[in-house]
Parts: sequence; structure tokens; C-alpha cells
Amino acid sequence: MTKNQLSKIISELDHNYQYSEDFNVVKNGRQELLFVMDELSKLFAKKSEQLEFYNANVPDNIGYTQDYIDELKEQGN
Repeated sequence: MTKNQLSKIISELDHNYQYSEDFNVVKNGRQELLFVMDELSKLFAKKSEQLEFYNANVPDNIGYTQDYIDELKEQGN
């Protein structure tokens, strides 16, 4: 999978699936996120790079904090 393809998938995810009362929505959202995280690990060696790419392709106020990413970088991840 290319970065462009993954970027499109990430941007089209339901980023609020965990708030649904429908179990199937939650289940599918988890599966989609696991797929995305697996694909990120194939494209980027370091976790910090994976999360930065993820954050660049999600709406504002969604994603991982920069503090967490910086902590990973300090650890060499």
C-alpha cells in the first residue's frame, strides 16, 4: 500500500466510532483502526513517524498528542 492510499483511508475513517451505541459500528471502527495501524507499521519503521503520518491525515483535535510523539522520539521510537 502506498502512502497516498493509506492517507485516503485514514481521512475517510469514522474517527468517532467509539462513541456509537451500535456495537457493530464500534467493532468495525476498531478493526479499521487496527488495519491502519498495521499498514503504518509496514510503511514507517518508527512509531513516532507512524503517529505523525496518522495525525497529518485526521481532522483537527483527533489523533495523538505531540507530547506523546516527542516522548517516543526521545526513546528512539
